[in-house]
Amino acid sequence: MKIQLQHGLPIVSLTLTQNDQTIVLHNVLFDTGCAAPFLIPINSLN
Repeated sequence: MKIQLQHGLPIVSLTLTQNDQTIVLHNVLFDTGCAAPFLIPINSLN
């Protein structure tokens, strides 16, 4: 993972793959102060 600083904030790009489907999320804030990271499954957004 390559971390870039933008305006003093750590920003990353994420590549998520499930069942041969891939999505790339750009400009995601990498929260270093979070107690536990979480991801929302894409199916739950429908």
